[in-house]
Amino acid sequence: MKNAKHTGMTLIEIIVSVAIIAILAAGLFSVGSYIDTQTKIKKTESTIQLLVTALERYQDFYRGFPNKNSDLYEKLSLAPEAKKIIDQMDRKAMKKSGSNILFCDAWGNELDYDYDDGDNFPVITSPGPKSDTTEDDISSKKL
Repeated sequence: MKNAKHTGMTLIEIIVSVAIIAILAAGLFSVGSYIDTQTKIKKTESTIQLLVTALERYQDFYRGFPNKNSDLYEKLSLAPEAKKIIDQMDRKAMKKSGSNILFCDAWGNELDYDYDDGDNFPVITSPGPKSDTTEDDISSKKL
């Protein structure tokens, strides 16, 4: 009598293979999500840093900063060196709202510009990945 050779996979082998693939896929998804969040944080920090540089150029030209309630894009466009910087910014970091152009973070949230006359330098803040909390805010104070 000949020994029968098994040429297929058993049900348990198939289940184990599917489970391993599912675990690997879940791991890749969480790593991909983490990398995406980190990329957006870096992009937002870069946008804020460019705005800080543009504000420095504006201050060199006008010896002051735009006030809190002004249209930041319009004000920065008035200083030649600041305009060069914002003209080179990624257009995804800006969105149109009525007749104004607003600066936004990588999640599409408007950046907050805060400056009062007694302050040394304006503060630009993004609500970060979780806009409902303040612990993950990205601010020019932290850069």
